This record gives sequence, C-alpha cells and structure tokens, in this order.
Amino acid sequence: MTGETLRDLAAGALVGCALGDAIGELAFVHPEREALLRVVAGSHELVYTDDTAMAVELARALAEDGGVDRERLGERFAAAFEAEPWRGYGPGPPKIFRTAQHRGKPCHEIAALLHGGQGSLGNGAAMRVAPVGVAYRTGAALDHAARASASITHAHDIGQDAAVLQARTVGLAVTHALAGNTLDGERVSRDLVRAAQTGEMQKKMGIVAAALSDGTPPERVAHAIGRSVAAHESVPFAIYAFLRAPADFEAVLDCAMLNGGDRDTLAAMAGAACGAHIGLSALPAAWAAHAENRETLIGLGHALADAFPA
Repeated sequence: MTGETLRDLAAGALVGCALGDAIGELAFVHPEREALLRVVAGSHELVYTDDTAMAVELARALAEDGGVDRERLGERFAAAFEAEPWRGYGPGPPKIFRTAQHRGKPCHEIAALLHGGQGSLGNGAAMRVAPVGVAYRTGAALDHAARASASITHAHDIGQDAAVLQARTVGLAVTHALAGNTLDGERVSRDLVRAAQTGEMQKKMGIVAAALSDGTPPERVAHAIGRSVAAHESVPFAIYAFLRAPADFEAVLDCAMLNGGDRDTLAAMAGAACGAHIGLSALPAAWAAHAENRETLIGLGHALADAFPA
C-alpha cells in the first residue's frame, strides 16, 4: 500500500496548497474566523492564486521531466503566467518572464540582476516548492532541486534558503506519514535550524523551535517572526503553523492565515505541508470538493508520486 499512500499524500500536498491559498486569499477580505468560514461554506469554487499555479507547473515539470531543468521550468512558469496573468502575481516574476523573452535569456539569468544584483528575498520560491519535497523527501537531491527551482525567480540566498527549508518540511511530512510515525514538531524545527544556510533563516527558525518548546501563543510568535512577503518572515511562520498541529488541517490554516500578513501564501505553504502529512483523504471533505481544478491537482499528485516512488 506504500504506493497508494504516497499518491494520497502527494495529492494532499497539492490540494492542501490550493485550499490554503484560496481560503487565505478570502481571509484578506474576511479576517474574522466565523465570517470567513461562512464565506468558504457558501463558495461554489475555491479559486487559488499564483502560489498554486506555480506549484502546479513545478509538479508537472517534475513528473514529466524527472527533475528540475531551470530553463524548461522557467519557460513553463512564463507560459502559465501568459495564460492566466490574473492569478495575482507580484511584480517580480512577470518582469523576469517578459525581460527573459525580450532578451532571449533564461529566466534565472534575469532574476540574478534584480535588486541591484542581489536577487529577490521574497517568499515566491518557497510558496511553490512543495512538489520538490514530495518528490525527493530528503537528502542532498532535495536541497539541490529546491534551490534550482527557486533560482528561476529568486536569486537571493535568503529566498533560496527559505525554499529549501520549506521543501524539507514537506519532505519530512511525507516521510513520517509513510513510516507511520508521529511527527515531533519541536524536533523537526531544531533540525531545520541546523539546516539553515543563512543567519536570517537560522534566527527565525530558532524562534519557531523555542515557541514549540515552551508553548508560546501564536500571536506572540507571529509578532516575533513577522508574516510579510519576505521569506525569512513568512516561511518560518508557515512552518510553525504546520508543526504546532501537523495533523489538524483547520488548525494549521487558522494559525497561518488569521494572524495577518501575507495570508494566502502563509496558508498555501502551511496547507501544502499539512496535506502532504495527512493526505487528500484526510483533508476537510467539504473544502476539498470545491477546490478549483481539483481533479487536475489530484492527477498531478498521482503522477508525481508515480515518477518518484517510495
């Protein structure tokens, strides 16, 4: 049953990402939980943003290409943007895609020129990286693939480091589920502190580990870490939201999106990790039934699991 379990977890990661993304986007307008839940319950379709759109392209690339080819993946991202520019993309990726096309250069070369040659340290690479965690699960290959996929739009060390740590979180979520082990959030967080390659991510993940150890309330953790589009704020907080209640999808989303900040991306990242841990079959059925492009997401999850078997 390992193959079927992995398929369920992979589909859970993509649908979990989409649900967090869509519900988190609604939370900008309906920040109070009860009002938000009423809107979600009344929605015919829970529409996701660029977070999930780019995760879909990464999952498709992994399943079809067997790995991360930066030039081809950049072309996939650019084509997805041109097909659906209304998904809510930030200013960076469209600029990269169009400049790359105009100059006849690969996207990752253009991304390295942004922000005075430092590149972006935003959370856009981490928001889409869940398929890498599902595919590789652990080890140097995961780190390499996460960093390569990030570099297409995010050349800054912090942006790439955050993507690696998010991918590792998803990979550990899958690994523990496949083994039938209880995920120890505090232990995982301390492992991520050691894995961090930048001082900023190491410091913020240290706050996560301490908060999970002493039970600091989420609102205080949110204040200490931050929840902005900067990768060293939103990614650690999304990981915290998952690790404090790894088997409870609604609690994970509540924490990720109801404490302000970049709500949709926070919930997309946390939702992807939780979905990868509990699987599609354990996601809230009423929500999953209304996820936009549900069958496509499930099919991609299955294809990803089949391409990278346990």
